[in-house]
Amino acid sequence: MAKKVRRAKKKNRSTYVAETTEETSAEQAAEKALSAKEKATMAYRQEYAYVVKDLRQLFLLSGALFLLLIVINLVVQ
Repeated sequence: MAKKVRRAKKKNRSTYVAETTEETSAEQAAEKALSAKEKATMAYRQEYAYVVKDLRQLFLLSGALFLLLIVINLVVQ
């Protein structure tokens, strides 16, 4: 039996236009004030925030395991 797949409903054009025009003037002014470099930096930070979190967890885990190896070595000797 074929697997059923749920497809996202397409938004009609009027809904999309209404959503894009709802931005406030403050947000638009803030975007205009930022330089292209600052926009790119903010975009990277938002897109890759999970990478920093994962790296921090990885370093903490590796440090804890390294300390565990040192303690085991001291106990065995």
